Amino acid sequence: MNFDYPLTFNALKFMLIMVRVGAFMFAMPVVNQKAIPPRYRVFLTVFLTVIFMPIVPEELLTPILKFSLNILSLTMILISEAILGVCIALAFYIAKEILGFGGQLFDRNAGFLLAGAFDPDAQGQITPFSHLLMNTFIISMLISNSHLDIIRYMAASFNTVSPGEFFISTTTFKLIIAFAAKIFIIGTQIAMPIIISVLFLNIALAFMSRIGQDFQVLMISFPLRIVFSFMLLTLLFPVVLQICRIVTSQFFTLINNILI
Repeated sequence: MNFDYPLTFNALKFMLIMVRVGAFMFAMPVVNQKAIPPRYRVFLTVFLTVIFMPIVPEELLTPILKFSLNILSLTMILISEAILGVCIALAFYIAKEILGFGGQLFDRNAGFLLAGAFDPDAQGQITPFSHLLMNTFIISMLISNSHLDIIRYMAASFNTVSPGEFFISTTTFKLIIAFAAKIFIIGTQIAMPIIISVLFLNIALAFMSRIGQDFQVLMISFPLRIVFSFMLLTLLFPVVLQICRIVTSQFFTLINNILI
């Protein structure tokens, strides 16, 4: 009994899709947490690969099969697929660090810099407000179903970038660097209200210390900064949510420019 089924073609197609999706899944800051077992990431990678199989057109793999496919050429194609998946994950990591850097500046001026906890994923200390703003960004993306948009972009990437054709060009490098520069720009803008407020608070306390020599400025400066920072963050939280939406929009703009 004969079966007319292109086993080699579909095996190659499955492998190329899985490498691109797998590189993204294992480099994604949210998915690659140590609290998530690796078998779950492998299962999600295989699951998405199976879903993407009917979506990827066969015409994209036809140019690859026209030439003699050896180990070296197949390795270069797989490396290209892995780099594309890592670039998409890197863009999300930069977007998350924009809120993280703003939260770290917020903690530095609010007096919470030494109140950090060890982050096993980052292998270092993370401050409270930095952790809060990064989680706020992730939750805002989940609420707005942006995680589904990321999956859609991954599926659409096979229609715009053929397997083995992606490489980090000068334009792509400049786009990533320009987006990474917004870590300092937008992060500073997030922390600017607390920086200015603490500055005026310190000036007011300095005048009070000059007026009353027995006034214990140092004893009340720390609780004042802590209470004032909490009140200010409560008032600015709608602005933080708006910044999360802006960063999400810029993240998808970067992904769109990379995949075009």
